[in-house]
Amino acid sequence: MQGNGPAESINSRIKTIKVRCRGFRNNKRLANAIYFYLGGLDLYPDAVSKTRVSLN
Repeated sequence: MQGNGPAESINSRIKTIKVRCRGFRNNKRLANAIYFYLGGLDLYPDAVSKTRVSLN
């Protein structure tokens, strides 16, 4: 049986982002920051990385 540890971990990370980003003008920018930091996105996918290497 799992507890609420994973949910609390995510909530803690979101609270940290809120503290760092108090200057946001609206909630959409805050949501974008949450997706950026917690979304696990790969900013340099394989296709882009290979293209960059072959161009140099």
